[in-house]
Amino acid sequence: MPEILIHPEPFLKPRQFVYFTESWNVDHVKGKFFKVVQTQQITYEKVYIIDKQKHTTLTLDEDSGLLPERVNTLYEMYIGMKGNVLMYVRWPSTDYFARLEKAEFVPPEPDQLATLTDRRYIAYLDETITPYHQPRYREYTIKDMEPIQLVLYNDSVKPEKVVLRFLINRCKIEEIGERPVIYRTIFFYTDFKW
Repeated sequence: MPEILIHPEPFLKPRQFVYFTESWNVDHVKGKFFKVVQTQQITYEKVYIIDKQKHTTLTLDEDSGLLPERVNTLYEMYIGMKGNVLMYVRWPSTDYFARLEKAEFVPPEPDQLATLTDRRYIAYLDETITPYHQPRYREYTIKDMEPIQLVLYNDSVKPEKVVLRFLINRCKIEEIGERPVIYRTIFFYTDFKW
């Protein structure tokens, strides 16, 4: 679930627990509790040059290396950015995650960002919201989940360079039968659609 945190929480550590809500459409995690057995931290960067009033899209999937390949792996990621661009989160990759209640109050489709300026500034992230050195945007990914897209739009009058910095906590998890006393809940995007 995409989250913007005021103060980033520490990464999950071994012997901590997570719970995936019943809303998840991935059977190997849906409604289950897991123990974090082992962790490994990885830093990864993607760099883009985006022409003025153009966009590019990064899909968090197997091809980008940002979805685990094993069912017993969870990626906990903080994503920071550097560069004068706007970033929009689409989860599922055909829909914007963050929206206001009025139906048309969502960001425009990526190819309409340049022309529909009245909605361009709804639910965007930029380097002031999730800075490169102190990322505040957190994401979780697991095997077989619906891909998440990050749409990057250059709102400037000149080409811009953007650097996405991924701080990834690769967690080996194992299912447990009982509900632990303390655990972190990992929501599915439908938990927030009402």
